[in-house]
Amino acid sequence: MNKEVHDSKSLKIKIVRSVKRMKTVQARHRGDVLEILAPAHLSDAELKPHIENLRRRIEQRQEALKLNDEDLQMRAMEINQM
Repeated sequence: MNKEVHDSKSLKIKIVRSVKRMKTVQARHRGDVLEILAPAHLSDAELKPHIENLRRRIEQRQEALKLNDEDLQMRAMEINQM
């Protein structure tokens, strides 16, 4: 059972509910979509804090990767000037 939610800043959120999933809520980042894999029995209200937490973690991870790439580029430019 799939449900589109709303745009969250830059990520579109897609909830995928499964009867087989019992307890865990998981997120996958696919392009500009954040897929939330959740148990079918959880309501939207119960899922909301999980979604916000997972979205925040994914965005922090992306920001950290971006900073690391910029640092690497700066270091490469320094080495090339030697």
